[in-house]
Amino acid sequence: MLIGYARVSTADQSLALQEDALKQVGCKKIYSEVASGVKDDRVQLGEALKHCRAGDTFVVWKLDRLGRSLHHLIETVNSLNEKGIDFKSIQENIDTSTSGGTFAFHIFSAMAQFERDLIRERTQAGLLAARRRGRVGGRPRVLNDKQIELAKKLHADESNSIKDICEALTVKRATLYKYLKSARQPITPTEIEIIQKKLDVKPQKRKIVAEFRFIIRNNNKFVRGRKKAYENAELFAFDGHEVKKMDDGQYDVTIEYETESELYEALDYISHEIHASAESRHCFVDDMYILEQGTNRSLENELYDFFAEKRDITI
Repeated sequence: MLIGYARVSTADQSLALQEDALKQVGCKKIYSEVASGVKDDRVQLGEALKHCRAGDTFVVWKLDRLGRSLHHLIETVNSLNEKGIDFKSIQENIDTSTSGGTFAFHIFSAMAQFERDLIRERTQAGLLAARRRGRVGGRPRVLNDKQIELAKKLHADESNSIKDICEALTVKRATLYKYLKSARQPITPTEIEIIQKKLDVKPQKRKIVAEFRFIIRNNNKFVRGRKKAYENAELFAFDGHEVKKMDDGQYDVTIEYETESELYEALDYISHEIHASAESRHCFVDDMYILEQGTNRSLENELYDFFAEKRDITI
């Protein structure tokens, strides 16, 4: 059975062209909707995919009607193939039920992986260059090491109030508590994983709020894609995560994970999509940093170290 899916982005666009094309190739059931392309908007796509069974063929008029990005498109089609469902795109003449169509899609997959690796290498090269210039990631520290040590000593003396310590160091109460908390040196997530593995304990779901801060710049004075690049990053990079936008290039993203590897893979995917969104509009990402909310923990440095270790990169 052929099952079709049609989508337009705005209500003033017509679905008729897509629906007619889907009927002509023999689709018995067609799901149509007006949606921007964001995952949560595409209710009918979810219904269409649920309706598909092994031996069916899922049909779209054009590839961009299904995928929000090349990575998402490949992920969706691979998921269909695993269930024994073929995929067909009319305009691109791709049909995974044929050997030629399968080969063409493998080329797409290879291109997507190449793009992902290329952007990751550029990101890592940028982080390494920043380290060599003396930048270690994260926000500039409000208190230096001597001031932190002084704050700890003052706080240990019960005769000193928090208000007095804040006034002496000219910092806000929240800032003081943050530095006192970081000075306790709690057990790290990696150490927790090692202990759980030894005890054969299943990891618990954890949650972290990652503060993504970055600037997108035009490649040259003739390029005007910066605004659209920010919009694309918001659409594609944070899909599946709870996100709070503070401003363009400033997002607080809640990530759920069980292991450190899962966390770093999620951070890597988000970073990749931000860079890809910028490059698709002839822009580039400048000065990105990622922090755990409420701490000085530099997630971008940990991300670099994680992939450097996996690829045996010498820092």
